[in-house]
Amino acid sequence: MTVSDGHHPLAALLDFARRTVPFYGDRIPEHAESMDSMPVLTRQDVQQAGPRLWSTEGDRHFWRRMRTTGTTGEPLEIVLDKGAQRQELVELERHLDRLLGPSVPWRTRDVVHLTLHRSASTRSVPSPWHPDAVLVKWNLSQLWPLPDKAFRAALGRLDGHIVTAMPSVMRLLTDRLCGGDLPPPSPLVVTLSGESSSAAVRDSLARQLSCAVTATYTLAEVGCAATLCPETDGYHPTSTVVTEIVQGELVVTSTVNRAMPMIRYRTGDQARWLSATACGCQRPLFRLRSARRGSLSVTLGGRRVNAERRRLLGAWSARPRAGSVRRAGDPDAAR
Repeated sequence: MTVSDGHHPLAALLDFARRTVPFYGDRIPEHAESMDSMPVLTRQDVQQAGPRLWSTEGDRHFWRRMRTTGTTGEPLEIVLDKGAQRQELVELERHLDRLLGPSVPWRTRDVVHLTLHRSASTRSVPSPWHPDAVLVKWNLSQLWPLPDKAFRAALGRLDGHIVTAMPSVMRLLTDRLCGGDLPPPSPLVVTLSGESSSAAVRDSLARQLSCAVTATYTLAEVGCAATLCPETDGYHPTSTVVTEIVQGELVVTSTVNRAMPMIRYRTGDQARWLSATACGCQRPLFRLRSARRGSLSVTLGGRRVNAERRRLLGAWSARPRAGSVRRAGDPDAAR
């Protein structure tokens, strides 16, 4: 992949990283013309470099430090500047506009991110799109012990709003509700991320929830790198992440994070480019061929479940439940 003139976001990023990030001082040529001239960045590189991957410029009061979940290896500490903190919302906005069209006033709705991590907190902040809407991170593990009727009543919070979650969280949620007398919630749209999701999984969720189900290819290390094409089973790279496929592996570069530039980061996920003509919009398009598996345990039924979610599922399944069907399961916890 070639690097354009100095005004191109990628060229500007490379110049910035070479000048201000100690780790990249001798890795980026002064006048790089091709991404191929630079080595790829591995998880081990990130772990070993530590703060040497941080820029010496920028106001650190506005930086945010976070750790990856560790489902695909040892957790990484990632530092995000203000632009990188907003990136996922910017790409979500673009994706929902394309998916729903101008006739759906989705900006007036809440965006609710569902999680089942025991240590995660539940919190909300004002939405950037409408004064009466909020962005919510909702930890369902706190509600999981409730009786089914009370649990379903609480889920009414999702009706008509935008839901984001890992596929495994949505599968556990629908498995819990399946076979009961109460209908599942009816969001406006569900956006899956953080794990791979097949067309069959998305179609099943769409039928059960009676709403549109889409997906993004999102990594904590670089943000939202691609969004699902509504016409194919492929992904369109976002405008803020440069995507390469090197020997069959996805390699990504965020052009917005100046606090800790991740340049040519190896994702560990396999993919191949598709013809741009496969989609009506003719934007670049790739298809995931395989994704990394996370740290998994296996249920008695033989289906893989993240250990924390398995604990919740086991606690729920152990309760006496009259007139319902017990189902346990979680798809591969893969990126």
